[in-house]
Amino acid sequence: MEAKDIILKAIEYRTSDNPINNAELAQLCQRYGFNISTERVREEIRFMRKDGILILSVASAGGGYYMSRSMDDYLRFRNTNLLPRVIDMQDTMRLMDYAAKQEYKMDAQARLF
Repeated sequence: MEAKDIILKAIEYRTSDNPINNAELAQLCQRYGFNISTERVREEIRFMRKDGILILSVASAGGGYYMSRSMDDYLRFRNTNLLPRVIDMQDTMRLMDYAAKQEYKMDAQARLF
């Protein structure tokens, strides 16, 4: 058994009304002999999401992680958590590309792609 297995098991039956936070997950892993930080918990969850596991989160106070129970659950998370981050990163990249072209007085367009 690995720490990610413990994390997944702890999140498996959680809902948006009863999420589990990083600190609780780290403490649970520590009880099973895995000395991991809250940052490592976040990283494990990121890896599991990349593997297609539908772990969602609530970012507000008292928030934490829970499993998606429906397409509505997932879409709410996607549209309020993921999509704004993607758009912000695209905007940042576009503005930095523009600034780099101005700063270095060259046609960086070809070099950026």
